[in-house]
Amino acid sequence: MKDKIYIYEDEGYRNFLPLVYLRPVFDLYCGMFTFKERIQKLYPDSKIQTLSRFDSQTLKLLNSQTLFINGRAILHSPLPDDEGIFTTGDEVVGFQISDSRFQIPDLEPPIKTEFLDFLKKKLKKIEVEATVIKYPWDLIEENESIIVKDFELLSQSEIAPTRSKKQEARSKNIWISESAKIEEGVFLYGGPIYIGDKAHIKPPTIIEGPCFIGDGAIIDGAKIRPGTTIGRVCRIGGEVETSIFSDYSNKHHEGFVGHSFIGEWVNLGALTTTSDLKNTYGTVKVQSEKREGKSEQIDTGHLKVGSFIGDHTKTGIGILLNTGCVIGCFANIYGGSLMPKYIPSFTWGAKNELTEYNLEKAIEVAKKVMARRKVKLTKDYEQRIRKAFKLVREKKFLEKI
Repeated sequence: MKDKIYIYEDEGYRNFLPLVYLRPVFDLYCGMFTFKERIQKLYPDSKIQTLSRFDSQTLKLLNSQTLFINGRAILHSPLPDDEGIFTTGDEVVGFQISDSRFQIPDLEPPIKTEFLDFLKKKLKKIEVEATVIKYPWDLIEENESIIVKDFELLSQSEIAPTRSKKQEARSKNIWISESAKIEEGVFLYGGPIYIGDKAHIKPPTIIEGPCFIGDGAIIDGAKIRPGTTIGRVCRIGGEVETSIFSDYSNKHHEGFVGHSFIGEWVNLGALTTTSDLKNTYGTVKVQSEKREGKSEQIDTGHLKVGSFIGDHTKTGIGILLNTGCVIGCFANIYGGSLMPKYIPSFTWGAKNELTEYNLEKAIEVAKKVMARRKVKLTKDYEQRIRKAFKLVREKKFLEKI
């Protein structure tokens, strides 16, 4: 048991904008869990705290050992109980440190690269087995294999000891919560497949593992291909392949979503479809979030890359999303056409008529949407929305659409 564990954001969070305007990077899904949830599974008896951009205070280290874990790191076993800096290749996985040997400055999130470089010079370097996610498309690329490893992690602690005779008769690679409802005409094959508490799978649904279906999700006549994560209380229909849906998001109608990351509280209208493969079969380039009015095209190195859609975004019926499309948070797009490859946060309108989404209207809609799922929009969350809107305007992300 560790007395002190902090999950921290470093400056690498910027690569995940606009997906992380409203939440820390360690609250993103990859596999069956968010980064934070996975660490909590590995250290069930420890009190885990966080250091993110949304924390107002700095951290002053006391004269005792403290374990820090990178919020972009995927672990499948606890880190060594040694003082040192834990790495995988060039990436920092975390560090365990005491300020008794040398003076440590107060830590203000996000943790700066200069501080990590300082630790590399002062601490013993310990290579560990872990995956550090650098870009959003890495979440998709790793998702299938991480589902498999997460299923193994649960099998060691939660699934195997509670597996019922009903579960044993079905498959050791398929876990269905006793409170889930699976109707006749549903076909599950491959594995592993995890179906959470109170999930409801309706016919004619096909689910091919590896796949994770979160608590309270409704899968309604869908084709779910391998490597897919469906978060809590999602509504999913149509075809989904190798994609991640965050909690409370809907794609209840026909349409294809492939190799994509969908944020929280997103609603994809009927026949909204993503492209995830270029006709030239070339590698896909993705536009980064603009910083100080500038952005860059990043070659992902992958043949299949779909869309990356920020929290609270809505699409109208018949929207078509190009290969490697990026849509910010609180975008509301419609018009039944092929949209631009980059759509900034807080954007409203059709393809050639995009304008700024009124902030108060955006918050009003969010309150209504969240109330439908019995979730209250808190003052803290509202402040995050307002801050995100301010950042978008100050950095002039909307100057060229």
